[in-house]
Amino acid sequence: MVGSRRDSMEPNEDSITIEEIPVGTIPNWLFDHFVNQAIDPRPISKGGPSKILTIYSNENSRRQHMSMLSDVGFAFDRTLHHTLESLKSSLMADLRIPRKISLGPAFDLVLHNLCSERASNLSFPLINPLPNMHWGEGKTTALSELHTFLSKESTTVSWDGPGMHSFREILRDIELKTGGTHPDFLTSKILEGIESVGTPFTLLDIDGIILLDHASPINKSDQELLSALSKIRPIHQLTYPGSYRLGFHGFQLVDDFPVTDTDDLPEWIPNHEISNHKDAPTVHRVFVNREEQSFEASISIARGFLSKEPNSTVLIIDPSFEENQTRWNKIIQDLGLPVSGLKRPITHSPLGHWLHELAKIGNGANSFSMDKLRLLAVQGSLSPFSPFHNEDKTNDISPRPDTELLSQIARSEHILGGPGALERWMEALCRPTEKDERGPARESTQWWMIALVSSILPLLDKTDRELLSNQRLLTGCHSGKLLEVPNPPSSGDEWLVRTVQQIDTANTVDSLDGNTIPISSVIKAITTEHESLRSFQRSVGQSPPAGGSEWVSELSSILNTASLPVPISGISSRLRVMAPKDALGCNSDIAILANTSAPSWNLRSPKIPFVGEMERHKFELLRPDVPIIRARHHLYHILNCCSKVILIDPSVDKSTPLAPPLEEIMDYCIPPVHFDPNSEENLGPRDIKQLDGILLRNMKNSSNPPLNPSSITIPLDVELQRDRERRQPNKADSEGYLPAEYRNRVILFEYDDLTRRSPEGVDNPRNSTRWPVIGATSTDGKNSVTIDPRPFTPLPSGSAVSDSRHGHSDGANQEIQLWSPSRLQEWAKCPRRGWMSRGLRIRDEETQSEDLDPRIHGDLLHQVHHDLICEVLGMQEQVERDISGALDGHFPTNIADSGLEEEEIMQKALEILDKLAPWLERSDGVSTFRLRMLTGMSHNEWKDWLTNPIRVPLGGRIGAMIRSEMQLSDAMPIAL
Repeated sequence: MVGSRRDSMEPNEDSITIEEIPVGTIPNWLFDHFVNQAIDPRPISKGGPSKILTIYSNENSRRQHMSMLSDVGFAFDRTLHHTLESLKSSLMADLRIPRKISLGPAFDLVLHNLCSERASNLSFPLINPLPNMHWGEGKTTALSELHTFLSKESTTVSWDGPGMHSFREILRDIELKTGGTHPDFLTSKILEGIESVGTPFTLLDIDGIILLDHASPINKSDQELLSALSKIRPIHQLTYPGSYRLGFHGFQLVDDFPVTDTDDLPEWIPNHEISNHKDAPTVHRVFVNREEQSFEASISIARGFLSKEPNSTVLIIDPSFEENQTRWNKIIQDLGLPVSGLKRPITHSPLGHWLHELAKIGNGANSFSMDKLRLLAVQGSLSPFSPFHNEDKTNDISPRPDTELLSQIARSEHILGGPGALERWMEALCRPTEKDERGPARESTQWWMIALVSSILPLLDKTDRELLSNQRLLTGCHSGKLLEVPNPPSSGDEWLVRTVQQIDTANTVDSLDGNTIPISSVIKAITTEHESLRSFQRSVGQSPPAGGSEWVSELSSILNTASLPVPISGISSRLRVMAPKDALGCNSDIAILANTSAPSWNLRSPKIPFVGEMERHKFELLRPDVPIIRARHHLYHILNCCSKVILIDPSVDKSTPLAPPLEEIMDYCIPPVHFDPNSEENLGPRDIKQLDGILLRNMKNSSNPPLNPSSITIPLDVELQRDRERRQPNKADSEGYLPAEYRNRVILFEYDDLTRRSPEGVDNPRNSTRWPVIGATSTDGKNSVTIDPRPFTPLPSGSAVSDSRHGHSDGANQEIQLWSPSRLQEWAKCPRRGWMSRGLRIRDEETQSEDLDPRIHGDLLHQVHHDLICEVLGMQEQVERDISGALDGHFPTNIADSGLEEEEIMQKALEILDKLAPWLERSDGVSTFRLRMLTGMSHNEWKDWLTNPIRVPLGGRIGAMIRSEMQLSDAMPIAL
């Protein structure tokens, strides 16, 4: 069954025997032997049970059966229970093979640097044909993935594809320098050790090995390992009955007939009846309208079963479990059951994310952008720098940012992220302020920016680092004093140590909910991985970068790829969710197949870099039928591992047909039922409350009593209101209006009374002794005018239930606020928007576009206009002009009467513009476009004019503004 190719380590056929067992469960005789092994430690030669080592198909199966042994109540030898991977680790220690190299971000970075160095020496001529050609991380990843695959298939030596020989040399060099073993070479080294050393310690007192059912085929390197072990100790393989070609049978180590007679069993195997019979399974089919309902249906069925059977277990099989694990964990947590941890990168934690953002704030195309600075200023996970000055509470200036000021400066100075952005920020912040009320906030922001730059100084490029040596940029814009600068770290490594040391981990312990990873664990994960990288680099002789973009790139790679510690509950769950391949060898009381559509069950052959059709056929790799063969075998086990199997079928939706393996089991299905998501059994707590409300409205009994039984009287409020309207007094007093004592009994009025004329004999409301007056009907039947009496303040009705709903309840008083028209408009347009914007005061986060903000363009044009008037007419902003001097002829009345020519006024306006918008000197597209719009000049013309300011013709929006001013000869501005 293995194939026609046999190697020099072909096993003795007598040392490998095969037995077919019933599908789905471990045989009772084998589990009984596990118990006997634990109870009786005598060897088989002295009448004790044989000592058997068992190889499971996966770690889930191994853990489940060891848990079952623990429940029996006896201590047992865990080294007798292995998977192929755990057995390799044990054999590695026995044969004194150097420790296995840990593959992770640190190793990947070192490997990539070595490959890049070799690529510059043309070690990969087909992939990287030029010595100065960039070697990307994708090429290293592709070669690593290819080498791992070929190693498992024992094809690395004979492979003549691109770069494999040089890549293998690099891995050998790493092994030599670190004194470790790369996982790709572990199996081959174990085979070499077995040939040279002989029997490993793990197998010394073992009578035989039982290989439990495995899906076909397994890796060729694992086949070679099992064949080598069979020379040392006999292997008895337990397989399922059925077609080997279709995948039901599973993997078979040798092409031999299974044992059918008890006398043919090896002596070390316990005597038992040989049988592979098991009744055909029955599958309960549940239709859902769409595959999205598979989650809801699965959990509803599992919840009902677990509540009825306290000691039962449920196994949910999801072919796309890796993509849906986060969602499954959340659903299971809501049921109050423990879940398996999920591997997530460090950047998915708040601390890891902000550490990553802080390190990268000075690098890349968006370095020191307004968005990054603003987010860094408001986050609370870490402080960019440690306290470096004595806090003076009487001083308004301290290194803290003003986010509104940052946004304002970025708009007005048109500061975008990227190279040179830091210099523009510091130039804008050090400029002296004209208005003292914003001065302290501006200098505080300037100081914060200086402290931030100093704290990450080793991570910046040379141009940005030199800015801190400019004393002008370090002088406070408001106080004029030199601002204190904290001592910068000497290298990136020192920066990382400083940053994590100042994080307070004590105040966050109380906020942990059992699923949140403590900050101390996140810090440990970061520092451990970084120290591992430095250790690797020292071992292979690489020089780590001291700072700059290379150091930031290293840290970014670690934070993006290294995993957070996985929280472990330590409690076995009665509800487990796993992929079909992980369920092989496991069993439970009920199995639920969810997300069973063809798109959810991927049956395509994996894509391996550099493996084409020619290589696939030459080396017998990546057979296209392997995924469907394995899927059949996994499904074959799932159908028989439980007492009840439920298939959640989404094929009602034609876009989600059943996966091919499931289409083959329709003969086992009983008549289907449809899942009703609105059934009370399938509802969550919120849905149950909603259903109760619907039942009560329809005058039906609800499953739970209402939260407020008095709410049944709400429909009576309308009748009560109509009754109060009929009882409202309407007779006028001697003044012709409603008496004042009836004021609190008024709850409505006629709108026509607001515009009615006062009848004869009734004084006008302005002459009345009270206000507002309310119209009433006189004895002769005439109605008087009404002044709008709202808001109404009606008296209590006497019904405590009704009055409590209408503001007459005891308790906190309501503060009535006056609403502006704009606020009313927001609520009228969209109540949700009104609540979020006016109630919660939530605003859309402002983002800076590449173009100039329209508000800044308008403010700039207005400011040029104001400053031009002030300079020509001798005025001051916010100060009323003394017109006597203008009337006497000492000062010009307006710009048109100033006696200046248009070109001279244009020169003054351009000088003002240069002072207000120095960013117009830049050569980027936005500055060039805005310069042309404002002045009519090109970038080169503007630079030439700045070198030699002279009179120029009118142009642009400023020229149009001056031309309009010259036409206003009869106007005189008096205030700005």
